[in-house]
Amino acid sequence: MNKRAFTLIELLIVIAIIGILSGFIAVSMSGATNAAKDGRRKADIDTIRKALLMYSVQNGNTYPIQSTQCNIGSDCAVLSPAISPYLPNNPIDPNGTYYTYQSSGTDCTITANLSTGSVYQYACIGGYSVFVPCTGSIAFTYRGGSVTYGLVTSQTGRCWMDRNLGAAQVATAYNDSAAYGDLFQWGRGDDGHQVRTSGTTSTLSATDIPGHSNFIMNGATPYDWRSVQNINLWQGISGTNNPCPSGWRIPTAAEWQSEITAGSWANYNSAYGSPLKLTVAGGRQYTDGVLVLAGTTGVYWSNSVNGIYRSALSSTNSYSIIDSTVASYGYPVRCIRN
Repeated sequence: MNKRAFTLIELLIVIAIIGILSGFIAVSMSGATNAAKDGRRKADIDTIRKALLMYSVQNGNTYPIQSTQCNIGSDCAVLSPAISPYLPNNPIDPNGTYYTYQSSGTDCTITANLSTGSVYQYACIGGYSVFVPCTGSIAFTYRGGSVTYGLVTSQTGRCWMDRNLGAAQVATAYNDSAAYGDLFQWGRGDDGHQVRTSGTTSTLSATDIPGHSNFIMNGATPYDWRSVQNINLWQGISGTNNPCPSGWRIPTAAEWQSEITAGSWANYNSAYGSPLKLTVAGGRQYTDGVLVLAGTTGVYWSNSVNGIYRSALSSTNSYSIIDSTVASYGYPVRCIRN
C-alpha cells in the first residue's frame, strides 16, 4: 500500500500550529512565573509589615524615622537595626532589587513594584497597616467644596495625585492653563490666598495661620509672609498648614530629585511627558502679587528648607532642577501619598 507523504504546504501549516501552541505555552508560563513573583512580593511586604507592627507596639505606636525613601536591606540606615530583632533577614525582591520604606515616625509606607507595572504598598498609621493601591481616585474637601482627583504611580513607584491642587483637569499639554491650578505661598494652608485672583496685603502675619485670604507680599529679607520665619510648616501629613488631604503631603526636595533622575527630565517637556504630567503654571511675585512665568516655567514646592530659602522643582525649556526660592512666592502644589 502506498503511504501518502505530507506536502510542503501541510508541513508549513503543522510547523505554524506548533509555533502558535509554543507561544501560548510560553506566555502562560511567563504569566505563571510573574504571578508567583508577585505572590512572593506581597508575602515579603506582609512580613516587613508585621515586623514594623511589633516594633511599633514596643515603641509607643511610632516607627523608625526615614524622611526620604530608602531601600530595605541596603541604605535604610535607621530602619534596619531598629527592626532587626523582629526581622533578622531582610526580604529581597525576586528580581534582586529592594523593597522601599519611608516614615515620619508616626506613619510609614512599604512599597513593592509588581510585574504588572503597578505598585503594592502598605501605609502604616499609628500602629496599624492597610493595603493602599495607587489606583482609582480620592475625594476630599478643597476650598470649601468637594473635589475628586485621580491617582498616578510615578516613575519612582510613588503614588501622587494626577493634578495640581486647584487644577480643573489633568494636563493635556505642558502649557494647558486649565491644569495650572492654584499658587500657594510656602507653608500656608488652604485659606483662599492661593487663588490666582486673591487680594494682596503687605502686612505680614505674626502667626502660622494669617486668618484671611490675602496674598501676603514681602520684598525685604527674608522674603517671608510670616514676620518671624517658621521652617517647621508643611512637614509631613500632620504638618501645620498641610493643604493636602489626610494621608497626603507636600513632597520633599529629595523626592522631586528622585523623579527628575528616574524620568531623565531634561526640561518641561519631559516633566510633562512623565506620569505626573507637570505643567508650566508660572507663579506669583512675592513683591507685588503679579502673575509671572505662566507658559514658560513650572515651579513646584517641596517642604524642604535651605536656610532662609525654600527648595522647589523648577522646569524650563532647558532644564529641570531643584532650586531655591523664597517663601512668599506663590507656586503650585502637587500632593504625594505618605
